Amino acid sequence: MRNFSRVLSIILVLVLSLTPLAANAKPASAPVIGTPTGYNSADDVRYVTATVSGRKVVANWGSRGEVCVFLSKYVDDYYTDGYDVLASYTGGTTFSNVSSSQLYKELQNLMTDSHSFYTYYDGNKNVRNFYKYTDCMNSDTSKVSLLYRGTTVSSQWDAGSTWNQEHVWPQSYLGGDSKKIGDIMHLRPSNPSENSSRGNKAYGTGSGQYDPGVSVRGDCARMVLYMSVRWNENLSEVMQNLDTLLKWMEEDPVDTWEMGRNDAVQSVTGVRNVFVDYPELAWELFSQTAPKNMTTPSGKASNPGSSTTPPAPTCEHTSTELRNQKAVSCTEDGYTGDSYCKSCGKKLKTGTAIPATGHVDADHNSECDYCGLRDECAHEKTAVTGHREATCTVAGYTGYTVCEDCQDILTMGEVIPVVEHKDVNGDAACDVCSKEMETKPTEKPTEPGEAEDEGDGESGLDPMLFVWIGVAVAVVGVAVIVIVVVSKKKK
Repeated sequence: MRNFSRVLSIILVLVLSLTPLAANAKPASAPVIGTPTGYNSADDVRYVTATVSGRKVVANWGSRGEVCVFLSKYVDDYYTDGYDVLASYTGGTTFSNVSSSQLYKELQNLMTDSHSFYTYYDGNKNVRNFYKYTDCMNSDTSKVSLLYRGTTVSSQWDAGSTWNQEHVWPQSYLGGDSKKIGDIMHLRPSNPSENSSRGNKAYGTGSGQYDPGVSVRGDCARMVLYMSVRWNENLSEVMQNLDTLLKWMEEDPVDTWEMGRNDAVQSVTGVRNVFVDYPELAWELFSQTAPKNMTTPSGKASNPGSSTTPPAPTCEHTSTELRNQKAVSCTEDGYTGDSYCKSCGKKLKTGTAIPATGHVDADHNSECDYCGLRDECAHEKTAVTGHREATCTVAGYTGYTVCEDCQDILTMGEVIPVVEHKDVNGDAACDVCSKEMETKPTEKPTEPGEAEDEGDGESGLDPMLFVWIGVAVAVVGVAVIVIVVVSKKKK
């Protein structure tokens, strides 16, 4: 009995000691399943769109775990040469020599030329602005699906408490290149503890490597293969080996969520992951044959093409034209246009977006030169213009008040009447218009203390004086006559 109690105690201690380890252990990988879309073809897909950072983006319409059996409606326009031409190019055989193969270079050119908008890990073009669209499920932008666990959480960013950002290709291996680091194709919302557990380990099942779980092995393999080809990175840094890469892609086929994310990312950056649309190209890239029983969106796994088939005659593309140009405006982005060969119709180069200019008023008339929208000006800076002084022949004008910013006329001026003629120099003519004056020139005033003129050599007297003298003489004469008459009468 005593021995039994001792054994029981030992078992209890072991159970209690192992409980914390069990609580912290990574949960067993379980299939990540979302609500099925029920879509059986591209025509069934219903897109939800929004404008983010000036770009019209589509929300991820797919569901995780729902195998995709059709190609998106955007695929035909993206692959102008089609799958068969791509599959006809020669691939490599190993991680080390694949980058020098013809197929590698063709795929790289396709994805590089179409990459028209870059997202960044921080700043105005932060990838977090787009996750609610690229990483949602069934177009429900209120939640995002986390990479490894597949759980859905609020899409609202809370400074990394609920979810943070996982670099599928570890940031420490990208040499500080902000475009590679911020490429949203390999940046995924992730559970913080899972992100920390992965660190910068290579994907694989060996010692010191990271196994993301069966449900996302294919997702991770397709993303690192994209990063290798798009950015010319060495796969051996992040993937155990070639056999593991292809095995993971086979056992975890493309689901509708990956196809929906490819559509969403293309609406943001312009680029697609070719290995999501055509997983068969992974086998072609390494000169192997894709498993015939593998389900792919295109259904070409049973006939993936042959690297021995000679490529179609090459067009030299000597005559080109631009298509899909769009003029920029104050409120809408423009587009430089895509370059096409006139002879074969191949799309040679993808154009780039031209950001909206905002309202422009180059002629300062308070109206946008593009759309005519009128801007309400505060008229803080004003000036008087059109002022003109009045003369003896032309009326003047006080001038009108204008706003120096918008050039609007704020108040009108008034007319100034003509002024009288002036003859300051005393030449009996107007000093301005030379018209003869009808009145005598103005006499020069006598300065204080200055004696009045004694005469000018002729009379020197006031003419009125002579009048008064004449009157006095006449009066005296009349008086004399009266006296004489009276005297004679007395005699």
